[in-house]
Amino acid sequence: VFEVIIPDGNLGCSQTLSITVNMTTTVKTQEQVASAKICFSYIRFSSRVQAKGDSERRQSEIAPRVAKDKGWILREDLNAFDLGLSAYHKENLGARGSIPAIIAGVQSGKIPKGSVMIIEAFDRLTRADIDESMPLLSQLLGAGLEIYIDRTSRHLTQASLKDPVELTMALFELKGSYEYSAKLSKRVGEAWKQKKARAADGVKISRMAPAWLDAHTELAADGKPVVTKFTPNEKADVVRRIFNSYADGKGVRTIMRELNIPNHPAATFGKGAQNKGAGWSNTHLRRLLSFRGVIGEYQPCKQVENKRIPDGPPIADYYPPVVD
Repeated sequence: VFEVIIPDGNLGCSQTLSITVNMTTTVKTQEQVASAKICFSYIRFSSRVQAKGDSERRQSEIAPRVAKDKGWILREDLNAFDLGLSAYHKENLGARGSIPAIIAGVQSGKIPKGSVMIIEAFDRLTRADIDESMPLLSQLLGAGLEIYIDRTSRHLTQASLKDPVELTMALFELKGSYEYSAKLSKRVGEAWKQKKARAADGVKISRMAPAWLDAHTELAADGKPVVTKFTPNEKADVVRRIFNSYADGKGVRTIMRELNIPNHPAATFGKGAQNKGAGWSNTHLRRLLSFRGVIGEYQPCKQVENKRIPDGPPIADYYPPVVD
């Protein structure tokens, strides 16, 4: 109850009004906080291309929304990220992935039992076939972790392992994730197989090329850009210098020291995923000296167990040679 005094300018007196205001509070009690479920987010996507897109942002918005709707406590310190790791190839289940650490965390108590791992869809967790995905699901739920799948609004718990309806639905979702990935992998593989076959006829199959070559494109009849040729750029001079120095008897370490002189024109060459240091490395130089792309060869490759291996014979004269 509030008393409000309102002055009256005309009468020289004032009036007192009593006002009653009903107020409600949304502050949780200690008991409510203690009984609220803990949740965290698991975010995964497969490729570097997706890192440039919307996948991470879209997935990162799910857990805060679900936690608010359910009244759960979001523990962002428990959030797990497997960015650029394939679920189809089970990379997120291996040494680089977060899933083994999540299971270990539940078993050790770092992640309290009954906590909810929030995922966008089952295919974020696994795209393996059901003979491998069901044991994984059983291991996670059996350890005491719960899983909330945002796409279907389903909440799986340890009790779900004994519910035939829940298990059947999970089986259908897991099988669907695997079959979609298997079909996609086959289609992509067939497309690249055809591209590699055309490469033997001199057709340039992509813009990817060594750092000392630039790709030139033209628009095809369907409006899509196609690579027509590669031409050497200024970095080709650095490659020639390295090979000439090596042919003159200089060792790799001597060449490396010369290239790493401050303000040397070669200092910014090759700053890619394979040379993340401050300058040229012994490994980088040896790899370049053994790379047959400098004489124009292209070696088609394929991914097997996350490793690039040769796929067919090398194709001569695919690139313009920069050394004799």
